Amino acid sequence: MQSYFLPSALSRGSKRTVTFSKKKSGVSVSKSKSGVKKPASKQKLSQKPSATSRRRPVRSSPIWSRLSISPLASKSLAGVMTLLLLTGAVAMIIMYFEKQRRVKVENTSAMEIIREVMILHNESFQGKSDSEILGGVQRLAQYLFQLNSRNEDLNKATNAIIAKLIAGWKPFSGNLYYFSKSKLSFDLAGGTCVRQGGYLVYIHSRAEQEFLAKEVDKATEAFFIGLRKEGADWKWINKDPLVQSFWAPNLGGVAGGDCAVIFSCSISVDCWHKVRCVELKRYICKMKPDPKYLR
Repeated sequence: MQSYFLPSALSRGSKRTVTFSKKKSGVSVSKSKSGVKKPASKQKLSQKPSATSRRRPVRSSPIWSRLSISPLASKSLAGVMTLLLLTGAVAMIIMYFEKQRRVKVENTSAMEIIREVMILHNESFQGKSDSEILGGVQRLAQYLFQLNSRNEDLNKATNAIIAKLIAGWKPFSGNLYYFSKSKLSFDLAGGTCVRQGGYLVYIHSRAEQEFLAKEVDKATEAFFIGLRKEGADWKWINKDPLVQSFWAPNLGGVAGGDCAVIFSCSISVDCWHKVRCVELKRYICKMKPDPKYLR
């Protein structure tokens, strides 16, 4: 092997050494550290992937290519699907109109029933238009609502009367009467009757006096009635004047008494007596239910 020195003009001042060897590869060139190429056999070349080896993007293929369906068959399939969609749309339209028809029939049947009922209720609705019939229905509904409200009020009043009867009140001629067990002064007795929804009894007829005399006779005690002296006159506590009286022939009690009691009526219904208002006596309460519930 022989080496020769090459002039510097070949490599801009860098030294190159050409080595001739008997190898078939011929001349091998080496490069120094200053930039001379090393032998090609030792140079590491970066290998770039070839164009064919790069990954190509996957393109979506037609459905018939993936399912092995020919384009002609795919067109037929698309036509079938279009036909199915059209058939479904037509079916939905038919169902809609059928539903509307049924609603119309039901409304017509309901109107016929309403007309028959209204004619049975009032024959003057015969031959009336639907709007007139519906107007009559509205008026009837308002009447029934008022009637229902009145029935509710009646039930409340009835329940109140039943409660009074259970508590010991006695009915007579559309009124309720309570004969107390306890004894109070005249003023306290009047306040107690008011709290119970009534008042100390007023007596306006002989029949009422006979009913009270009979009940008082059972108790054999004196009961306050709602009669009081004001000045020279006797008046009921609601300020009504005394028109018909039932004083006992021989007035008992304390002289100068300003309140009246009913007592000892076994001999005669004329059994009112005068007593002092501060005395403790039993008393009679009276309550008149609302007349509209007694029709």
